[in-house]
Amino acid sequence: MKLAVILPAYNAENFLTECLDSLLNQTFSDFCILAVNDASTDNTGDILESYATKDARLRVYHLPQNQGEPAVMQFVMDMLNYMNVEYVARMDADDICVPHRFEKQIQYLDGHPEIDILGSNALLFNDGQTDKMTKISTLPLLDKDIKAHFSLARDNIINPSSMWRHSSIKALAINYAQTATAPDFHMWVQCALHQKKFANLPEPLLFYRIHQGQASKIHDKINESIQYSMELWISHLFPELTPKEVSLLSRTLHEKSIKLSKEEFEMAFLAYDKVQSTCEISLFGEDRHTMFSILEQRIQLLKKLLYQHVQ
Repeated sequence: MKLAVILPAYNAENFLTECLDSLLNQTFSDFCILAVNDASTDNTGDILESYATKDARLRVYHLPQNQGEPAVMQFVMDMLNYMNVEYVARMDADDICVPHRFEKQIQYLDGHPEIDILGSNALLFNDGQTDKMTKISTLPLLDKDIKAHFSLARDNIINPSSMWRHSSIKALAINYAQTATAPDFHMWVQCALHQKKFANLPEPLLFYRIHQGQASKIHDKINESIQYSMELWISHLFPELTPKEVSLLSRTLHEKSIKLSKEEFEMAFLAYDKVQSTCEISLFGEDRHTMFSILEQRIQLLKKLLYQHVQ
């Protein structure tokens, strides 16, 4: 089989039908869907089973207890170790693929053996919006620029648009359950540290749903998980930093609501000043000029906000 698609689903009854229809009506057909119902309390499991009776490409697994996305990823990736597939794709139960997504991505990967992980731009729309034609993402397309954007933990790869070479990622034996959530960013960092190559297609191949008003505890959980992966990335990018400097610099770069004291902010700024001298040395294929240009904008904005507030 050419492709396996990972589809975690938890309480997704409001969106799942659209998602499954977009997958099962792809122009490329040599694939299976590994759908994991993460102990949903709504009709998610019933919807999956109903579709599975009509299309054998959909394989449904029901977890007895809610595990969360990292554990679901680990469950499926362990299963894939025993499957003969060339590529693996990710999909979220609340998003929608364009009909030729798989065809386009497989065509690109077949023609570019140097690329390990491939994403695409996406059409971004708000939950509840009917026309779904709003904003198109503008992600970096090349490996060097994607990795440069890892340093802000955003604008790099849209997880449910991703597809990768199974043999290449399987060899890394990544522990996806190492973080409480956001296993995608953890995976990308691990891949980058192992010199895997990324690319994004410029064409939007996904309708990506943006949910409004997530609970603050969910944001806190995501922040903690991203912080873990950010510290891993920053500590390898800048090995001259102390663990404290790595932690503070990571927080200033990725958190949207930063809860640091003035002294901690200033320690983070000093850490940034320390690493600027390494702007010519790329360790993992990242474009350091692009990366420091992005980081400089972020640091200068934070300095402005901090010292305005202090005054």
